[in-house]
Amino acid sequence: MRRMLLAVLTILVACLPLLASQEYIAPWKSVTFVCKPNDPFPETTVSIETDGNTIQAIRVTNKQFDLKVPREAFADLVQPLIQTARLHSEPGYDKTPWLYVTLTLENPKPGEVWDSPTFYLKIKDGKVVGRSLKRIKDGQVTFEDLPYKAE
Repeated sequence: MRRMLLAVLTILVACLPLLASQEYIAPWKSVTFVCKPNDPFPETTVSIETDGNTIQAIRVTNKQFDLKVPREAFADLVQPLIQTARLHSEPGYDKTPWLYVTLTLENPKPGEVWDSPTFYLKIKDGKVVGRSLKRIKDGQVTFEDLPYKAE
């Protein structure tokens, strides 16, 4: 009887880690951030809303414009990681500077090779003018333009 009780207790002690609580990391459903890009852009707010899996809305606002990004600009994105969203700016090669909203795309097929491409939403004069994917393969950086008809 004692041996049986000892065996049961040993099994229970060995199984305690299995009974421990499991941490749950809640997925992001929305993100809003405010930043100050380089001149001539004023302080800018970027908001991204999802249904938990796909982007439902992107809005970029500042004193120069209030852009509600057309759905066609993001509807085909596969598993966007909105917590990686950033805002970039550059002077450009003409008189008009550029803003880019970027975010990384998650691997849609876990276990398969994935280069974690970065999606670029290109904004000029307060309008979406294009979009692309930045990919890194074998140490080489490439930009793949994605179809989009500008407004």
